[in-house]
Amino acid sequence: MKFGRKIKYLIIYLSLILFCSIGCKKSGPVEPPDPPQPLPDDLALFASIDGNWCGIQVFNANSLEKIDSLETTPGVPFSIEFSPDYSKWYTIWHDNNDNYVLYAIDAKTKAIIRSINVTGQFLHMLKNKNILVTTAGKLRFWNADNFNLIKEDSIGMDRMIRLISSPINNKMYAARYTGIIPEIVVYNIETFNIERTINLSDSTKPRSLAFADLEISPDGRLLFVTVFNWNIWSGIFFAIDLSTYQIVAELPCGSFSQIGVSSDGHYVYITDPAGYFYMMEPTAHLLRYNIHARSMEVFINGLRDIGLTGNMLMITDQVVIAPDNRTMFLTFMGDAKTTDGKQVHIIKLDILTKKVLCVYSIPPDYRGYVTQRIAQLKLGRYRQ
Repeated sequence: MKFGRKIKYLIIYLSLILFCSIGCKKSGPVEPPDPPQPLPDDLALFASIDGNWCGIQVFNANSLEKIDSLETTPGVPFSIEFSPDYSKWYTIWHDNNDNYVLYAIDAKTKAIIRSINVTGQFLHMLKNKNILVTTAGKLRFWNADNFNLIKEDSIGMDRMIRLISSPINNKMYAARYTGIIPEIVVYNIETFNIERTINLSDSTKPRSLAFADLEISPDGRLLFVTVFNWNIWSGIFFAIDLSTYQIVAELPCGSFSQIGVSSDGHYVYITDPAGYFYMMEPTAHLLRYNIHARSMEVFINGLRDIGLTGNMLMITDQVVIAPDNRTMFLTFMGDAKTTDGKQVHIIKLDILTKKVLCVYSIPPDYRGYVTQRIAQLKLGRYRQ
C-alpha cells in the first residue's frame, strides 16, 4: 500500500512539473512570424480595367508596380486566359461595332495575332486540351492555336453565366438559369454532353437567385458558388461536394460576393462588393470559409482591421490568393485610404499577420477624379 501511494504521488508530482513547464512556455513572449518570402520574379497580377481607359494592366506581384498594359478602349476585357507558355494572352472585348470578339494577343508585342467574332464575354480555357470555351447562347469550343471551331453545343445553354473546369477529370461546371431556376450544369468535355444538373433552389425554397461567382477546390472535390437572393436582398455562399453532388454548406455572405480559394485547399475567401451599382449596404467584412470545418468566420472586420482608413464602410471586390497561401491580392471600391491619405484600389496583404505589404492607387484623371474600375484580377506569368 505504501509503495502504491509513493508511485501515485510521484505521478502527480511529475504531472505538475510537466504542467508548469508547458504553462511557462505558453506565458512567455510569442515570436512574430517570419515575413513572407518574395513571390517568383515572373509572377504577375493581371487586371481587367473598366472606365475612361479600358484594357489590361499588369503588375509586379511583389511590388504592385505597373509593368505593362494593353488598351482595348472602348471595349472591356472581362476575362483573360494564357497559353501554356504564357507567350499569348486570350481575351474578349467589344469592337467598335459592339460585337464580342475573341482575341489572341502576343504577350511581348501586344499585337493581335488573330481574332474571331463570338456571342458573349465569358471565356474559359481547358489548359490540358489547349481549348478555349466561350458562352452565351451556345457553348463553343475553339482550338487555341488557330481558332478553329471544334464543337458547338446549344443544349440548354441559353443563359450560361460562369463556367470552370475540374483539375482532376473531364468535367466542366457551369452556372446557368432554366427559366428562373438557378442550377449548376455538370458537363463532360470528352463526350460534349450534360451529365447532370445540381439545383440550388427548389419548390420548397422559392427564391430568386442571381449567380455571382464560381470556383473549384484545388483537389477538384468541392465547388464553391456565391449567389444573390433578390427576395431578401442578401448573398448566399454554397459549398457542393462533387462526389455526391450534395450541398454541404449554405451560409450567408455579402452582396454579389467574389471568391478566392487558397491553393492548399484549406480556405475560401469571400468579398462583399455591396451590390456593385445597386448601392446596397456593405457588411464591411471579408469572410473566410474553413473547408475542413465547414465553418465561416469574419477574416477582416473593416478597414481598421488591416490598418486602413476611410469615410465609408469597407467594400471589397476581387480577391486572389497567391500560390504561397500567405499572400492575398484584394481590390477595394469606394473610399479606402492608407493612414497618410493615399487612395487604395489594390492591396497586397500578408494573410498570417493581416499586414498590408503594398498598395496600388488608380491615378486620377485631369479633373482629379478616379474614372477607372478594376473589373477582374488574375495571377499569371509575365515573360518578355
